[in-house]
Amino acid sequence: MQFIYLLSRPDGPMQLYQFAIIFGALMLVVAQMPSFHSLRHINLISLILCLAYGACTTVAAIYIGKSKNAPIKDYSVKAEGVNRVFGYFNAISIIATTYGNGIIPEIQVLPEGSGDFRCDGLK
Repeated sequence: MQFIYLLSRPDGPMQLYQFAIIFGALMLVVAQMPSFHSLRHINLISLILCLAYGACTTVAAIYIGKSKNAPIKDYSVKAEGVNRVFGYFNAISIIATTYGNGIIPEIQVLPEGSGDFRCDGLK
């Protein structure tokens, strides 16, 4: 949100703490909903916002990468030894938490007397 604001108004008066307050207030309102996952329209809005966020991030990254004022790119790993190993684990955990929490699979077992298919391994 702050990045888009700074692209549209580079000399804008808003600061980082103001964005944190806006985001925190929004999260406070969303946290009061009774069951977030049972509301289909909220999930649809969430899907649309996730896709829009991904599109905006991709476009912004391409725009900044191709601009004349782009910073010098250096993708080398500078740490050595144990710090390098921990850096790898940190990167894996960031990727897992970023892309792994969109869909959380649930395993459900049918009741014993339902007569439907049930998996005996999940008792």
